[in-house]
Amino acid sequence: MRVPGTWRRLINEGRPFALSPFESKHRRIAVGYGEKRNKFVAAIADRIFVAYATPGGKTEQFCRKVISWGKLLQTSSCNENRSLMSIGARPVGMEGIAQELF
Repeated sequence: MRVPGTWRRLINEGRPFALSPFESKHRRIAVGYGEKRNKFVAAIADRIFVAYATPGGKTEQFCRKVISWGKLLQTSSCNENRSLMSIGARPVGMEGIAQELF
């Protein structure tokens, strides 16, 4: 696959670029592709931040998988995320989230 010129410029400037486990013919993300994308991103990440996951829901199941891989899973430190923290997610306060982003 040839890298588009606009992407090449961003890469040369040291800025993030797109990486996909899919062929270019896949233009829309169906549920199965979304799950595959999320696993791919989590697999190459050093740590993962999940803002919220419904207890027992698909996102929580995904978080359990990420933790089983030995990845650092972080979540916002609020009462709504007790379920995530109980399975091993590390709480991060708003100041910590802002520091990571900026």
